[in-house]
Amino acid sequence: MNELRFATVTPQRRIRYESEHRQLVQAIKRRDAGGAREMTIAHLLGVKRNLLAR
Repeated sequence: MNELRFATVTPQRRIRYESEHRQLVQAIKRRDAGGAREMTIAHLLGVKRNLLAR
């Protein structure tokens, strides 16, 4: 699994993923459950799409 992760995480994706994680943490801090949920789903769908696009 680690090989797949390292093969699919480009520097640009890493920057995007880190930004998405920061936005998610901010939504949680604001107690914005709906926003956090939407961000989580969008993030996970994007990660899935990138993993399967190989």
